[in-house]
Amino acid sequence: MRIEIKKLAKSYRRKKVLRDLSWQLEKGKSYVVTGPNGSGKSTLLRLLSGLEKMTAGEIVFYTGEMTADPITMRGSIGLVSPDIQFYGQLSPLENLTFFAALRGLNRSRDSLENLLTGVQLAEDRHRPVGAFSSGMKQRLRLAFALLHEPGFLFLDEPFTNLDRAGKELVNQIIANQVSRGIVLIATNEPSEVERFGQDILQLAPRSMGPG
Repeated sequence: MRIEIKKLAKSYRRKKVLRDLSWQLEKGKSYVVTGPNGSGKSTLLRLLSGLEKMTAGEIVFYTGEMTADPITMRGSIGLVSPDIQFYGQLSPLENLTFFAALRGLNRSRDSLENLLTGVQLAEDRHRPVGAFSSGMKQRLRLAFALLHEPGFLFLDEPFTNLDRAGKELVNQIIANQVSRGIVLIATNEPSEVERFGQDILQLAPRSMGPG
């Protein structure tokens, strides 16, 4: 299992956010992409997740003898991002039930409740998400990312708004996921870069690639 990024470029109108970026990610390691705001960290994760189209270059997922692009691999990708929102009038259990059905996943109520227990939201599983704190919503994003047991996990500032217990939860999720797939974390926090960066990609403003 690996991902190859080859001469990747992304522009928004005339602004080049990523240019000539090449990188390889392999199973069993945690990777960190870091850089100042506007350097393209979130953009890179969206491209890898198949949520945006690249301007140039190639992203190839290798699983066994099969190769695929990000759009084809969406069912194997988990993403934690501030852009992910939930239905505020629904409970976390109802949100996960809805999204599981939308994805065609056969997840029992017990399995979804276990998932919420794993992110420490069991006691709040029937409360409307609109009443949640920002930290609780971040925990729900973690549950959503793990809903389909992905082999690839992409985390955009995953520790945002989390208390100490929440951060330990993320640490545990990363450790578990590394043992079974690929983890990529976008962060500016030096402690997180040092802890998880077995391989680090440093982006500069209007990225020129690894540096």
